[in-house]
Amino acid sequence: MTKPKHPKIKTLVDGSLFTKQDVRQNLTNHLFSLFDGDIVFPEVLSESPYVLANFVKTVDGIISFSDVKGRDGGGEISGFNTEDVFIMGLLRTLADAVLVGANTLRIEPKHKWTPEFIFPEAKVAFQEQKQREKINKKGEYINTFVTLSGSVPFEAPVFSDPNIKTIVFTTKDGAENIKNSGQKPDNVIIEIVFKDNFEKEVLRILRQKYSVKILLVEGGPKVFGSFLSHNLINEIWLTESPILAGNSREANRPTLVMGEVFHPDKAPKLKIISEKYNFDEKENSTGDYRYFRYKVVYPE
Repeated sequence: MTKPKHPKIKTLVDGSLFTKQDVRQNLTNHLFSLFDGDIVFPEVLSESPYVLANFVKTVDGIISFSDVKGRDGGGEISGFNTEDVFIMGLLRTLADAVLVGANTLRIEPKHKWTPEFIFPEAKVAFQEQKQREKINKKGEYINTFVTLSGSVPFEAPVFSDPNIKTIVFTTKDGAENIKNSGQKPDNVIIEIVFKDNFEKEVLRILRQKYSVKILLVEGGPKVFGSFLSHNLINEIWLTESPILAGNSREANRPTLVMGEVFHPDKAPKLKIISEKYNFDEKENSTGDYRYFRYKVVYPE
């Protein structure tokens, strides 16, 4: 089945949390039309980037068919939904860097975390947005990977792309393991971070050393959970795919947050910023997918 080349997104709720009447439109007219609205982030003045997380989940909360070999990527959850991959490309366009865990790279070893890789149909529109905001002046993207152990599949194509700056954050022991493996390409940057303060140090280095203001976290659920548990995720962009995946002890399929549990009094809360849906032109009706943008609110 051939997917449509252009997303059909409509808006149900738009809280315009960061938009004021005197703030100019952030997206180009083309992207504004495709997204059915604007995307505005708060000004970043702190020593840490403003952090977005982007995931797709089933109605019952599963983010991966992890037990089905070769079908454990996010695309299988979304059904390769056009609107979902467009939003992913749009967020990559607006972000200064994308961060994933090394396990996510192992699951999708041929992937590159750039806008045009995920949604090439909008390549020109994404480039126009970058030029408008004077982002990515050198035509270079930043892909960052986190690993405590230093186990990284350096043969992945992302590490040999001249248009992608790749940074690996790891511990002192992890860096030693990388050095001993002899597999690291010369262009890959290794940043050593203390394990006890890993998440905050990663953000500090990205902000101060690489001038990252907007960081997009795309997985996996343990990486997301660790940043969330340290109150470091500012927004969650969540696609709800209209399927039920089920689960069992044997399958052990991952949910959105793994590796962390929250007390009822300390559980992060979500404030909705916008809710959108896909429009089915063939049926001339509302589609079955929902695209949520949430602000994360942490209990004091």
